[in-house]
Amino acid sequence: MDEKQINKDNSETSAGMDFGLDDEFVSIDRAIDELAAEMVDVDSSEEASEEPPSELDRQIAANILKRQKKRSRPSPFKVACGIIILTVAMLIFMSTGVFTIDSIQVDGNDYFTDEEIINMAHATTGKNLFYHSGSREIVEYLEGSPYIEKAKVSKRIPGTLVIRVKEREQIAAVVYNKEYLVVDSQGLLLRRSKTKPKVTIVTGIKIRKMELGEKLEVTNSKEWKSALRILNAMNDGDLYFKKLKVSDDTARGYVYDSMVCKGRVETMIESIEKERLQKVLKALFKKGIKRGTVTLTESGYASFEPKV
Repeated sequence: MDEKQINKDNSETSAGMDFGLDDEFVSIDRAIDELAAEMVDVDSSEEASEEPPSELDRQIAANILKRQKKRSRPSPFKVACGIIILTVAMLIFMSTGVFTIDSIQVDGNDYFTDEEIINMAHATTGKNLFYHSGSREIVEYLEGSPYIEKAKVSKRIPGTLVIRVKEREQIAAVVYNKEYLVVDSQGLLLRRSKTKPKVTIVTGIKIRKMELGEKLEVTNSKEWKSALRILNAMNDGDLYFKKLKVSDDTARGYVYDSMVCKGRVETMIESIEKERLQKVLKALFKKGIKRGTVTLTESGYASFEPKV
């Protein structure tokens, strides 16, 4: 294909594209011309001139079209009345029995069962989904529990109330007199128990003040902070100690009553985060060894001796 043919094709394409974009303006101009022509036909004699409408005729025609367009628009008052009527009708419809709560769905719970969450929230069926669902009260009831970090209520048409919760995870219990103070990863007190919970038991922490839903206040804060760091590393590294004791800069974690891991706090945390300790324990378990002491060194190595 030669250059002239290419230029011709491009010109035709561009022309087609320009016509498509200006289509609306062409239609408006055509309407003005037609109306102006009708005006000329009315005002002219039997021997009408074939000359196109003058610029004055076109201006008059444009003004007429503009007034007709304005008359075709609804007034602001009619629009406002329509919106009000539609809103009232919608509100009336929403208050009918169509939107009665007939089911309650619970999401995000692990510690509590669905039934326990519903009971804690005081949520019931039979109420209107939009006007009497009690969403605000449900959130307040749930977030009043130390175990519930956040609660949210949503509605699913036609009659389902959805309760979503984010629970705090219990990861350890601090021994206090004859009780166990169950805490989350931040050291917040979730509950007090007289029975031994199935979490890591932390010893050697001296409690100064405790209140449900608040962080424990201790006298040996250095050891408590170190214990929390080890507990969080364990939680992230999928490692479990039955018991943990921190004294100064040294930590002792008991995998079993007869299998202990010991080392400096920073060394233990690093060993857990890099999964070195997990590999050592896995190798020992594979050999059937469940008694002894694993000592972690600052150089990153571990030694084992078959006695506690």
